[in-house]
Amino acid sequence: MSKNSRPRFEPLYYSNNEEYPDILCPVCAHKVIVVEDGEALVSQCPHLVFVRPDGPCVYEYESDDFSKRRAAAPDDVPEYCSDYLDFLVAIGYDEKLFVYEVAYSGMGCGPFTTTDLIGFISEG
Repeated sequence: MSKNSRPRFEPLYYSNNEEYPDILCPVCAHKVIVVEDGEALVSQCPHLVFVRPDGPCVYEYESDDFSKRRAAAPDDVPEYCSDYLDFLVAIGYDEKLFVYEVAYSGMGCGPFTTTDLIGFISEG
């Protein structure tokens, strides 16, 4: 698979003292993350593939196609790979998949950084 046929990632950065950014579908411009009372909620559109908050592969949202691909992934394809792109390629996604890497940092009991992944497919 050529590098140009792999899913595309776009980083978005903001700090903890900023509100979670509006996440719009790059295909239809639907606002897929809605913040209400400080909580980020998922609002689906036909192009949304997954919403994976930072953490151990727990998804806030999975399309039916994504769920089926995850379930059919070969045992030797770890979902916890350091490069999530490798996992997406292994389960058959290509350049039609676009992923926002929403990274944010702040201070809690110390400094922290976390990254949410939000994927879209260009054909709905």
